[in-house]
Amino acid sequence: MPRLAKSIDRPPKRTQWIGKLLERLYWPWMAGMTALLFSLVACPNGFQLDDFYHQAILRGELELGTESPLLDMFTWSIGDPVRNQLDRDRGLLPWWTSDSFRMKFFRPLAAATHVVDQNFWPQQKWLMHLHSSAWLSAAVVVVCFLFRRLFTLADNRSAATQSPATGAWTNMAAAGLAGLIYALRDEHAVTVAWIANRNLLMMTFFGGLTWLLHCVWRESRSVSAAIAAPLCFALALLCGESAVAIGGCLFAYAVVLDSTTWRGKFLSLLPCGLVGLAWLVMYRILECGAVESGSYLDPRSDLLAFLVGLAQRAPVYFASSLGLMSATISTFSDVATRNLMVLASVLMTVAIAAIVWPAIRHDRLLQFFAICLIIAVVPLCAGLATDRLTMIFNIPASGLIARFVQLKRNDSSILPTGERYQWYARRLAKLWIVLHTIIAAILLPTLIVGFGVSGGDLLVSARSASFNHPGFANQDLILLNAPHGMYPLYMDLARLDEGLVRARTTRLLSSALSPFEVSRPDENTLEVSVPERLLNDPFSTLYRNPERQPFRVGQRIELPRFVVNILETQNGHPTRVAYQFQVPLDDPSLCIVEWRDNAYVPFLPPPVGTSRQIPRACDWTIFHLSPLLRVFSERLPR
Repeated sequence: MPRLAKSIDRPPKRTQWIGKLLERLYWPWMAGMTALLFSLVACPNGFQLDDFYHQAILRGELELGTESPLLDMFTWSIGDPVRNQLDRDRGLLPWWTSDSFRMKFFRPLAAATHVVDQNFWPQQKWLMHLHSSAWLSAAVVVVCFLFRRLFTLADNRSAATQSPATGAWTNMAAAGLAGLIYALRDEHAVTVAWIANRNLLMMTFFGGLTWLLHCVWRESRSVSAAIAAPLCFALALLCGESAVAIGGCLFAYAVVLDSTTWRGKFLSLLPCGLVGLAWLVMYRILECGAVESGSYLDPRSDLLAFLVGLAQRAPVYFASSLGLMSATISTFSDVATRNLMVLASVLMTVAIAAIVWPAIRHDRLLQFFAICLIIAVVPLCAGLATDRLTMIFNIPASGLIARFVQLKRNDSSILPTGERYQWYARRLAKLWIVLHTIIAAILLPTLIVGFGVSGGDLLVSARSASFNHPGFANQDLILLNAPHGMYPLYMDLARLDEGLVRARTTRLLSSALSPFEVSRPDENTLEVSVPERLLNDPFSTLYRNPERQPFRVGQRIELPRFVVNILETQNGHPTRVAYQFQVPLDDPSLCIVEWRDNAYVPFLPPPVGTSRQIPRACDWTIFHLSPLLRVFSERLPR
């Protein structure tokens, strides 16, 4: 054990060599190339989920009512009750969708890049992935230069890292480590593996450039940087809403690192602040945002729901940024597991904060990164909590980790000298290095491939033999269950993309994340009883917030050739539902199927007056590892 401690406090020659490499001026370009090479495994992935939705819009086969494909790309509903009813009738929205449901995001710059893909290489999916990988690489390069600027600033603002130890890590080496950690972040795997997520990569590039240019302006008084910073901020906001976190990071910079007067600090925030205000006004004029969604929480429409979501999601995001948790797995777990993960996240974050706090108290750069983390998590909690959204959030997280590792390796005087504290700090530094370099380098390509595998499962189910028969185009496709609430839409659009015949409408009766009972009270009716609640996955509650708009016993939802009757509820969530069709269940106008063994097979309704137990059809979601493990087990030599 003493030998291990010595290896951390006095790095061997190879560690010194790594430090020299990380502080080279060309290192940001190497980090960008590293991210690019790791992301190339996404090129064979093809289209995934929202990609099919975007392709239908780009081809003009789907129109959402905004009269512009640049706005339709990231719109699920414009919030018009008449339009929502029409889309429910057509099967584009599930039957439980709220009348006032709206989900409309303003990302025209990101949408424009998909238009470029469609115009120049519409059939070359690998080029679309390469396009996204290029944005990831560019974002990593910018973030690495940002770290160099911030850690250089630490020389002038804090003497905490000046260490007398020979071969100690310099600020440039620590900046290089932060860039390496960011380039290898496995949380970004789905971000780059999913073409539809290019907006996040672009937002990070322009957001990081905003941050970098702002630092240059404040340090060197460069007029060109002062002009370019708000312009880049505008571009970042036109790529994604989460770019508002950059504004928070600029605020933290003004408070902690800017050496001017308070009046100067305030004036430094005005250019980007005015840009943000103009964007917010435009956002409201266009009626963008989320309304009546249980997964996307807009503080403007429901502040209480947002605050509750913030309390539930923020701890998991903090733990995820430190490498100890997955926001994605937490979101797509059952309620009990999710609550347990939130509690574990709180405990782990508090434990780490207790170790890092003595350094934060004396080091302004650590203070800056910590404040940025706290501010940046707020807009994250408005969306469906997944690791793929953490591109900007992970910038201060990576900086904080690298800074603490630097302080510990340099045996900084600001760290307590107590033996117990040194033991914990040493192991935390070592744990972070292992998690964010070695393990992350393994997980990043693995998760990219795994996401492609789950997308392949979608295509397999879309091509199910149960759909390939004469007359399918004149049938109503009834899915007894599905992996999640948006699966029917994705599967239908995947068939459209593949040139396959589509059903007249597609209806979903229950998700597949819980076992349930299906009974047949008469020839035309199926009853579904789900003790764990019918809408039990985040993609189902995306269309409705049952706590805000609860279902009532006796409520009827009428759709063409199909009536939904709510028989039992629990806290506003339906637990027993009767689906009444205009024709008997064995009528040729109906194609009723159930999910089994990663495909759809014909469903045989039970005899009238009897019931049948349906097991949990799948124990994975699109972000879990089971599909990947299955493929690896199939390919390993026996």
